[in-house]
Amino acid sequence: EYGPHGFLDNCQESRDLLTQTGLDKECVKAPLSTFVRYVCIGGKLQMIPQSPLKIIKAPLIPWRDKVKVLGDLFKKPLGGEPTVAKWADYRFGKALLPYVDAVFTGTYAGDYNELKIDAVMPGVRALEKQYGSVIRGAIVKARLAKKQATSVKKLEMPAMTSFPGGMQRLTDKLAESLSPGENLFLNTQASGVTKTASGWQVTSSTASFNCRNIVLALPLNQALPFLGMLDSSLPSTHIPEAWIATVVF
Repeated sequence: EYGPHGFLDNCQESRDLLTQTGLDKECVKAPLSTFVRYVCIGGKLQMIPQSPLKIIKAPLIPWRDKVKVLGDLFKKPLGGEPTVAKWADYRFGKALLPYVDAVFTGTYAGDYNELKIDAVMPGVRALEKQYGSVIRGAIVKARLAKKQATSVKKLEMPAMTSFPGGMQRLTDKLAESLSPGENLFLNTQASGVTKTASGWQVTSSTASFNCRNIVLALPLNQALPFLGMLDSSLPSTHIPEAWIATVVF
């Protein structure tokens, strides 16, 4: 896949889209409730358990470093907007950094020495600031969720969703209801995007299109020239990006 290899069905609209198109009968799902993550450390695959208690019990790091993780309970929230690496080192110690690096590289294809913790994990950062500790905040949150579970139906965990032939199956299916040359224009290069009083205008080499709303579904660096037309403060040339490969085995 040159684009996303799947999506989380964590909102009702995405589930409705699958039902309305009939793709709910074709899609393949990997529920997060049975999700397993592995990282390769020292030439060996290490499974990362998906619960805090199991992580502590797992032989991922020496016990002395596991004790250091508990230091999170006694450390003040880190000020400013620290990077993921700096924040994780401060709260949990250096021993966990290889695993943190692997998780964030796989999720964001980015450098955890550059990614800001406030941007990529605002919920975890909020726990730290509100309760003074991520561990303490997670415990409080779990207790509150347990109390609410008696009166509220338990929500199912979302699932990573894709198709046997890849994500292009979704766009191909949506295109089946469109008419080429009327409301579907293929091989048409857009040259500009302009804000108008009633919405937007998209121009190409052959025509102009007016609409109330616009979705810019482009890779970041291909989108920059169009975004620069709307906000001159944005970078107009290039933002560093990384490619990742998904291997199925």
